[in-house]
Amino acid sequence: MTSNNKSLKSRVIINSILLLVVIVLINFISVRMFTRLDCTENQRYSLSDASKKIINNTEDRMTVKVYFTEDLPVTNNNNRRYLIDILNDFKAYSDGNLRYEFISPEDSLTIREAKENGIPLLEVQSVENDKLEVLPAYMGLVIAYEDRKERIPIIESTDKLEYELAAAFKRVMRSEKIKVCYSLGQGETDLEEYKTLFQILKTNYNMISIDLTEEVRIPERYEALLIVDPKEQFADQAKYAIDQYIMKGGKVAFLTGKAKYDPTFKNKYAEILDLGLDEMLAHYGIVINNDVVRDKQCGPITVVKEQEGHSIKNLVSYPFIPSVYDISRENPIVKQLRTLILKFPSSVDTSLAEAAGVKSSVMFRASNICESASGTFSIDPLHKFRDSDYTKNGLPLAASFEGKFKSWFMDKEPASNIDISPETRIVAVGTGGFATDNFARNPDNIALFANIVDYLADDTGLISIRSKNVSMPPLKDLGPGTKKLVKFSNMLVAPILVVLIGLLVWRRRVSRKRKCEEELSRKGQTEKTTEEE
Repeated sequence: MTSNNKSLKSRVIINSILLLVVIVLINFISVRMFTRLDCTENQRYSLSDASKKIINNTEDRMTVKVYFTEDLPVTNNNNRRYLIDILNDFKAYSDGNLRYEFISPEDSLTIREAKENGIPLLEVQSVENDKLEVLPAYMGLVIAYEDRKERIPIIESTDKLEYELAAAFKRVMRSEKIKVCYSLGQGETDLEEYKTLFQILKTNYNMISIDLTEEVRIPERYEALLIVDPKEQFADQAKYAIDQYIMKGGKVAFLTGKAKYDPTFKNKYAEILDLGLDEMLAHYGIVINNDVVRDKQCGPITVVKEQEGHSIKNLVSYPFIPSVYDISRENPIVKQLRTLILKFPSSVDTSLAEAAGVKSSVMFRASNICESASGTFSIDPLHKFRDSDYTKNGLPLAASFEGKFKSWFMDKEPASNIDISPETRIVAVGTGGFATDNFARNPDNIALFANIVDYLADDTGLISIRSKNVSMPPLKDLGPGTKKLVKFSNMLVAPILVVLIGLLVWRRRVSRKRKCEEELSRKGQTEKTTEEE
């Protein structure tokens, strides 16, 4: 017995040592071979390849100081936990160059340090013991790299945290921001009036206006040129400046609709706007058609009616504000967007691109029930369009173009200095008003504009990060019959199931009772027979 006990004890010790060795090896491998199983549609809980590439490009020590008050309400503590996780992810791909620390500012020294680093004191609400309390809190971070600093002063949500961190890492590694210019002089709205959009763009880019009625040359230091919603014709001087900018490898976004209309709807008719760009764009293989698309799948506008001396506001569906769901899953600019709300868009034609020697990719289309209006046409919000007024199907509304573009001024005066461009990019969208503050309530609209700028001015793939959590998938539109079926199913299925389960339980009880009675009857007969014997 003693020998058996010793043998058993030895096996236990050996197995324990082997288990400990396996645990140590698993931890050793997991630290050096970082991986994660993420089953979400957009891999929203895993770092994108762009984020990995950015943090992997660090050549020196990068330090992140997170000023985050401890013991905050659950929502804020969840944000803190997520921030720790994502910083661990970045650290795993940084080749050991990223370090971070969490500081809960409580004493005068750490509070002063947070203030000096631009992290503001916030107030968060907490409910404890049925009492509403307001707690002081710090929820921000600062990134230090070489002699430069970047900060995210407030972290209130995790929705775009990966994008904010990746963009901040990218900015701090640069000595200066990328320069992007936008045109003025042809009736464009100054982008500074697109307040929500401009705040987002100027975080990563140095946004500079350029008046094409005065400038004869667009400097190459600008990574991209944005032409947004012009209302007047482009003079030859402006077209020459744009053409020569493209010939030197400049990237351009033509966000130009063709609708000339009164936004107050006092004039109930609109006409087509001539910007003088059609021939030059067609030479590049790009066509923004002289039409305006109306779509049965559309958004609402507010219409004021005068009735018995009172102004009554009503929401009416307006086909010149299409709701776009047919979005390319291949084009990098839009592949992760879900819904776009456009305003008086013109259709785009890519059929000339191949002959011009450039590649084209449609970004999004109108629905299968749409129409294009041209000439002079009614835009009256109260006009009732019949089904027969929609004869078109899936008209393209935007496209991107890549390749070597031939100069429009190759055989004209003034003569082009360069006949063909290097590899470059152009984006054409049949409207420019989709990112105004009125449309900023749809986050995909802002993401579309920002993605276009990233696509033209940047090559790090920030588009894929920004779009990961932009919007929830839209609900599928159901027909009237399906809606009624779902409605009555919700009303009737549960009660019917309860009745069926009740019947099943009742039948089982009846069956059990009958069996018990039969069993008792058999026992009684057996006992009676025994007594008789």
